Amino acid sequence: MRQHKILLLLCSALLLLVHCDGTDPRDQGQPHALTPAGKATLTINNLEVRLDSSGALSGISLPESNLKQIADAGLWLAGVQDGEVKALVREFSRSNYSARAGDRQLGVFTLTPDSLEDLRITNWPVDYSAPVREDGQPRIFGDMMLWSALLPAAYQPEELYAQPLTGLYVTQAVYGYSAPEFRDVVFMRYEIINDTEGDLTDLYAGFFADIDLDMRRCFSMLANSTGFDTARALSYTYPHEGFGDQDLGCPVLVLGLAFLESPIASEVPQTVSSHTILQKGAGPEYDFSEATLQNPQDVLCRLQGLSSQGDPMIDPTTGMATPYAFTGDPVTETGWLDVPLEVRSLSAAGPFSLAQGQKKKLTVAIVTEQGAVLSEALAQLRQQVDLVSSRPDAWRF
Repeated sequence: MRQHKILLLLCSALLLLVHCDGTDPRDQGQPHALTPAGKATLTINNLEVRLDSSGALSGISLPESNLKQIADAGLWLAGVQDGEVKALVREFSRSNYSARAGDRQLGVFTLTPDSLEDLRITNWPVDYSAPVREDGQPRIFGDMMLWSALLPAAYQPEELYAQPLTGLYVTQAVYGYSAPEFRDVVFMRYEIINDTEGDLTDLYAGFFADIDLDMRRCFSMLANSTGFDTARALSYTYPHEGFGDQDLGCPVLVLGLAFLESPIASEVPQTVSSHTILQKGAGPEYDFSEATLQNPQDVLCRLQGLSSQGDPMIDPTTGMATPYAFTGDPVTETGWLDVPLEVRSLSAAGPFSLAQGQKKKLTVAIVTEQGAVLSEALAQLRQQVDLVSSRPDAWRF
């Protein structure tokens, strides 16, 4: 009897990982089922971002403007399956993705460390590669995370790019940090997973964004331009009125999309294979117009840095073919520069293959900065992207 009492006292005092009755204290949290929503908002720092269950990302509200800086953004995929080119595209009100598997809703889940304290989550979709800790409970990236699984949806032939990749699915984690050094940064982490019975080849993954930088009575989203910094795998959008460091009489806003982790080089950051011309408003007679996107082959061409006809982009300042558009310097007004328009951005990585059961990652950072003139804003943007790139602990999991 005395030995039994001593054993109980030791168990209580030492707080052993396994209780004396053989149960695991991690199983003692209150059982709780998370409720996924059709839409959710990331609010952990300066950049308010909205996400929906079709994979649409929008928002980015800056203190100087209550207007959305991104109207729509999402992951594009295209490749060869069973000898045919197929694609998965998220574009405005249309999507080839669904966060529903039969009667089961897979997203959007909103998680913070505090929200899970003393809870044992019973419905975290680990069978769809939801991130987990060693104890099987949800793993949260950053200080707040919106997570969902996106599956190819069934479509009628007349729907958008009606030959979707099948059997493949994507997990999407949008997250941020409250720390001052990341106050103007949001991360998108995608896992692309082959759940088919065969291999997928010649795949390309791209991040599309409709970006609207607008400051009332100062500059308009209808006259933005985009550029590409090859050293940083950074697509950036800026107000065309700021060309040559023009003083606009208001802060100059810039928004960058930086590839941090790529499916063609998961251990080497900043690998992009193309930054594509994708113009809104131009008619179908222009090979790089949105209007020429009609089928999966067109999508694959754009992700390869080609026109819908399969022709390369030509840098007008060199006369040479290139997969990277708008690599000039808008401050010195040299090199290949974009024209003022309503911007579309599309950067991509590929080709890569996915064996049966294999997964690959794509991590993109949205970064916003501002300055008195364009040179100052772009310098701040590059400095922030360099900081983020040097901190893989914040995005490589």
